Amino acid sequence: MKTLKLAVLTVILSLSWYATVTAKQPFTVIIHDASQLARGVITFEVLTIGSDKNPGYAIDNTGSVVTNYDSFRDVKKFGLGYTAINSTGSALFLDYNFGIKSTVSANGGYEVDEHEFLAFENGELWYLIYDERPPNASEIAAGVPMTATFVSTIIQAQNDAGNTIFEWVDSEHLDVSQSLVNIANNRVDFCHGNSLALDFDNNVLLSCRNFGLIKIERSSGAVLWILAGNDNQFTGFTDIAYQHDFRPLLLERDTNTAERGIYGVFDDHESRGLVLEINQTSLVVTNTQVVTAGVETASFITGSFEQLPNGNFVICWGSNALWGATRDEPRLNDLAITEHNAAGDVLLEIHYPDPAFCYRARKFTPVQGTLFPMVWQ
Repeated sequence: MKTLKLAVLTVILSLSWYATVTAKQPFTVIIHDASQLARGVITFEVLTIGSDKNPGYAIDNTGSVVTNYDSFRDVKKFGLGYTAINSTGSALFLDYNFGIKSTVSANGGYEVDEHEFLAFENGELWYLIYDERPPNASEIAAGVPMTATFVSTIIQAQNDAGNTIFEWVDSEHLDVSQSLVNIANNRVDFCHGNSLALDFDNNVLLSCRNFGLIKIERSSGAVLWILAGNDNQFTGFTDIAYQHDFRPLLLERDTNTAERGIYGVFDDHESRGLVLEINQTSLVVTNTQVVTAGVETASFITGSFEQLPNGNFVICWGSNALWGATRDEPRLNDLAITEHNAAGDVLLEIHYPDPAFCYRARKFTPVQGTLFPMVWQ
């Protein structure tokens, strides 16, 4: 099988069906088998700690840059455009050319956190919010110092009129003392919500890096179950920690039930993509597939695991290309993103030669327009 490697250089693209793009590529693409790649473009950002220059890119199945952007991240396809998140506390709707069409914000004076923004066709908007404040009496009673800064994860949903229809605060429903982090620190981020999704029954799925995987009843805010972490309620496969990006798998989400639901999660502590079968009635978890990079990786933070319409997977390996298993350890290699077939074989690799990290990687067939004039079949 022939491998195609694209050098890290300044590229000027003027393909007949793409807009002309000039972009410096701080990454290398290796394609192992183009014939098995899912249709579409991969979007991702090259992030560095402490920098306000975190460029994003969309590349096609030849590894060529289709477009680049720098004022938002986590681009998702939505209707005839896209959604994204910026770093100034708002979420964005983009047009088909990645231009900012409108900005939306959370109610109550909260800033939208960059971890998640969901938009639905019925007009609902769902936000993840981080609220930094002094601890309250119940949090102090759980062991948080009175002088600490307490970081609370809040979920807020709005209807199409912009009214708040759901709001959930982590410490009102979770036992702060069961966090995976030391709550006696001066800064306590006991939950650290990092992904949000709706399940088959319209209830809420929340990944909390420092607590576990949580399902929340939409009507009441009550916690229905907790998977992994110190407050785990499941038996079976529960070896998951510091995870990122928990949601129903694309090809299974419309047929999931309480007795058998198929979900994907990026498991940072073992640096792998997991396919989980979750029985929410008997509280039993079965691991049905592990997807790895084929080389040793260490994903201390961030990362994503996405199933595509043809059954392929796209994985962002988080901080693997930035540092090792801790911030004090050198990186093992520069692998940042991979695409795999349904069996887990690596089809495409994206490497970050200079230390950087990937928050998430998405792949989709883009909206046809000036930026993407090709008719995507």
